[in-house]
Amino acid sequence: MEEDYKTYNLYRGLQKPFSLFGLKGINVIYGGVAVGGGMALFVIGYFIGGFIFGLAAALLVIAYCGFKIHFHMNNGLHIKDKYEGVWIVKHLIRPTFSGNVEGGKQQVNQ
Repeated sequence: MEEDYKTYNLYRGLQKPFSLFGLKGINVIYGGVAVGGGMALFVIGYFIGGFIFGLAAALLVIAYCGFKIHFHMNNGLHIKDKYEGVWIVKHLIRPTFSGNVEGGKQQVNQ
């Protein structure tokens, strides 16, 4: 005797990180800003100060975004604080409590 159960598809989020041209996550945005911002600054700089000024402005934006991409690729996308020294952890597991609550306090099982 087989019963048919209803099944529902669950959205489990993204299964793979977004990757484009070998860049992942926020680095894709930095790459787009480098390309788009470099071209826009070259055009604006060319009209304001000539070819050399536009080229210098474009290279400045591209170099900054390249540094940010390099920094995030080497240190990880989510940079965490690094604490030096030895850490001593006293309690990894909190004690369990019984269901008896008297006067707003929980009793510890012994």
